[in-house]
Amino acid sequence: MTTPASSIEPLDPAHPPIGYHGIIGDMHTACLVGKDTSIDWYCYPHFDDPPIFCGILDGEKGGRFRIGTDQGQDTRQLYLPNTNVLITRHLSPTGLLEVTDLMPVQEETVGEETDHWHGLIRRVRATRGRVEASVECLPTFDFARQAPKVTLTEDGARLEGPNRSLRLVSPVDLEAVNGPPGTAGAVGSFTVEAEDSRWFLLSDVDQGDPYGLDPTSPSDMETLLEETMFYWRAWADRCTYNGRWHQRVMRSALTLKLLTFAPTGAIVAAPTTSLPEAIGGERNWDYRFTWLRDAAFTLRALFRLGYVEEGRAFLRWLADRIHEAPEDEPIQVLYGIDGRRNLKESHVEHLSGYHGSRPVRIGNAAHAQRQLDVFGEVLETVSDYADRHGDLGGMWEDLLPLMDWLVEHWREPDAGIWEVRGPDRHFVYSKVMCWVAFDRAIRLAETHELTGDVDTWKQERAAVRQQVLENGVDPKRGCFTQSYGDHTLDAANLRIPMYGFLPPDDERIGNTLKATLDELASDGLVHRYKPQETDDGLGDEEGTFSLCSFWLVDNLVLQGEMDRAWLEFEKLLTHGNHLGLFAEQLGLGGESLGNFPQAFTHIGLIHSALLLDIALTARQMTQDVTR
Repeated sequence: MTTPASSIEPLDPAHPPIGYHGIIGDMHTACLVGKDTSIDWYCYPHFDDPPIFCGILDGEKGGRFRIGTDQGQDTRQLYLPNTNVLITRHLSPTGLLEVTDLMPVQEETVGEETDHWHGLIRRVRATRGRVEASVECLPTFDFARQAPKVTLTEDGARLEGPNRSLRLVSPVDLEAVNGPPGTAGAVGSFTVEAEDSRWFLLSDVDQGDPYGLDPTSPSDMETLLEETMFYWRAWADRCTYNGRWHQRVMRSALTLKLLTFAPTGAIVAAPTTSLPEAIGGERNWDYRFTWLRDAAFTLRALFRLGYVEEGRAFLRWLADRIHEAPEDEPIQVLYGIDGRRNLKESHVEHLSGYHGSRPVRIGNAAHAQRQLDVFGEVLETVSDYADRHGDLGGMWEDLLPLMDWLVEHWREPDAGIWEVRGPDRHFVYSKVMCWVAFDRAIRLAETHELTGDVDTWKQERAAVRQQVLENGVDPKRGCFTQSYGDHTLDAANLRIPMYGFLPPDDERIGNTLKATLDELASDGLVHRYKPQETDDGLGDEEGTFSLCSFWLVDNLVLQGEMDRAWLEFEKLLTHGNHLGLFAEQLGLGGESLGNFPQAFTHIGLIHSALLLDIALTARQMTQDVTR
C-alpha cells in the first residue's frame, strides 16, 4: 500500500527531496545538481543513455559526484542570469565556497553529434576566506550494476566501466577507492583560498580536451565558461515576452530549451526516470523520450515567446518519423530521441527506487498504445508554426497520410491523454482533439492554398462534434465527462475552450469548470481524474497534476474571474523549487512528486502567464479609459 508522502518525516538523507536539485545540460543530456553540490543524476552522453550517477534512485548504489565542504550546512543556489549555468554557494564559518557547474555549449557545434564535446565542467573557488573542501567522484555503470576500475593519472583519474571509460581531470591530488557500486571512485581533500579557482572536468576518455582548450588551464576554462554564458544569453535575448512574470517565464523557457535534443530536434518530456507520483507507489515512469503531445505543447509555448527555429527542427524530425512509419499506424505516441520506435519497458530490480518507490523502469510501454489526441496536437502545432512562419516547406505532404488514417479510425477507442493501462475507451478529450486535427487541416489548406480532401475533413469534423456533444456530456450536470457513457470527470476537458471546440461562455464549459473545482480541485491544485473511478490499470493514488492546475487558471481567465485566476497562479508559483523549477505533480503537503523537471508543468506556467498577463493588461486599460 502506498504511504502518503506527508507521513514520512524526515526523508532518508540518502534520498533528497524531489525538487532539491537544479538542472544543467547541453541539449544532448542533462544532470541534476543538488543544493549540496552532489550530482545525483546524469545520463551520459545522451538523455536516454544509462546514468553514470543515479543516487537519486538508490542512495547506496547509485553513485554521485560531490565537491563541497562539511564546515557549514547553509547553501544557496542560483543561475547566472539568463543562462543554464548553475552556482551553488556554501556558507561556512571560515569563508564562502562557490561551485559553478556547466555543460559547455557552442552555437556552431551543439547540433552536430560528432563535433559536440560531451562533458561536465565544475569550477570551485572561495569568494571569501579560506575553506576546507573535498571531492568525491563515484560513478557507476549499467544502471549501477558495475563499479568503476580506478586508475590515478597525471592530471586526475581514469574510471573504467564495461562499456565506457571516464576521465576526471582534477587540480588536486586524488585517492583511488575500490568497492561495490556507489562506493568506488576517486576522492580527495583540499584547501581553497580566497579568489583561488580550481577546475574539475568529467568526460569520456575518448573525448579529449573540450574544443581544443586545456582543462588544466584556468584561463582556457574561463573562456569555455564565457562562451557557454554567451550562448544561453544570446538565446534568452530573443524572447519577445516582457510582461509581469518575465523572470519566471524565462526560467521555464530555458528549462524547456534544455530538454531539446539538438542533433535531431526531438524534445524529451523530462530528463529522469522513475521519480514517483506517490511515495512508495508504482506510478514511476521513464520520461526520457519524445512524446508527440508533450513536444507539441513545448513548441507552442516557445512559439509564443518568439522562438521558431525549434519548431523547424522538430517538424523535420517528425517528417522522418512519418516516412518510416508502417501503413497501419502513421505515427506512434512516443519515440526515442534518435527516432527509434521500440521502447520496450523493463524493471531495474537491484535499485531500491526513490525512497523505496519501485519499480525503477527503463523504457515505456506507452509507445505501443493508440492515443488519438496526438493527431490534434500535431496539427495544432503545425498550424501555429505556419501562422508564424508562413512556410511549411514539404511538411504538408507528410501530413496528408495522417489525415487519411484519421478519417478511417477516429471512431475507435484509445488509451487517452493519460495513457491508462486499463481498457481502451472513447475518451472525450481524444475525440475533441480529432476535431482539432480536422479543423486545423481545413484551416491550413484554405489559408495557405494547399491541396487536400477538405470536403471529407469538413464532414468528419461535423461528425466528431455531433458525437462528442451527444455522448460526452453528463445529462444531469451538463459537464463533459471522461469518456462516453460514464460520469467521471477528467481535467483534460479544461482544454476544450482553448481549442475553439466551444466558446468559453458555453454553459457546458462553465459546468465543466465548476464540476472540476468541486470534485477534482483543492486549494487550486487539480487531480487529473479520480483513480478510484478510473480503471487505469494501477491501484495506488497520485498527487495533483500541476499542468492541470495551470489549465484551471486559464479557464478562470476565460470566464472573466481575473482576480481569482491571478491569486491561483501566484499560489502555483510558490510550488516551484528554490530555482523556479517544477516537477510533474504535488503531494498532499505541497511536496514535489514525479519526474523532474517536467516539461508539461513549465509549459503550463508559460501559457498561463501570457494569457493572464494579456487579460490583466486589457482590464487595466479599460479601467484607465473609464476613469
